[in-house]
Amino acid sequence: MQMDMAYPVLVNEVLPGWTYGIFGAVVFGAIMSSFIGSLNATITLFSLDFYKPMINKQASNQQIAKMGRILTIAVGVIVTGIAPLISLFPQGLFAVIQEFNGLYSMPLLAIILIGFYSKKTSAMGAKAAFIFHVVTYSLSKVLIPDVHYLYVWSVLFFLDMAIIYLFSISRPDKLDFEFEKYASKVEMTPWKYSKWVGFLILLTVVVMYIVFSPLVLAK
Repeated sequence: MQMDMAYPVLVNEVLPGWTYGIFGAVVFGAIMSSFIGSLNATITLFSLDFYKPMINKQASNQQIAKMGRILTIAVGVIVTGIAPLISLFPQGLFAVIQEFNGLYSMPLLAIILIGFYSKKTSAMGAKAAFIFHVVTYSLSKVLIPDVHYLYVWSVLFFLDMAIIYLFSISRPDKLDFEFEKYASKVEMTPWKYSKWVGFLILLTVVVMYIVFSPLVLAK
């Protein structure tokens, strides 16, 4: 049985038959809400961060809105067409989503960590790390398909951080990052325990990964 069938089987065993329709409506509403939210976020990201700054710098608000509507229909059709194919993956829906998220989640995490702990950052380094990660991770799915994606993430994460760090040393931005322009709007005083708590959280994640890995419990 696929992992995706675990929850439906649980619902079938626990809920009475007359509630199936109600529960189905609730699940469908939750799915539609998540889908619409993700679609709106995607369109907003493309329109304001790519279309306006790079493709059509002179675009008016009406042109941006029109492009957003066109892209909404296009992405909706593409996603709807791809959705039935997910059932063909034996590892299940959750694993497929996690593998896809690996395209951008690890380099973003590396960029955020470097940005938190270093003022000498490099925008070019962040872009180089992002491109390197997407290309390398995509190739890993073809060249080493038998290696679990979490192991690939663990290696690429440190490589992403190394790339950003090397660029930050060799080609740092001219101005250090400061919070001065936000000082009047938001209280930005750092929590004095933030670094220790952050380190503790990372250590906990590593320990949990080891404990639940084949090295300890999953034998």
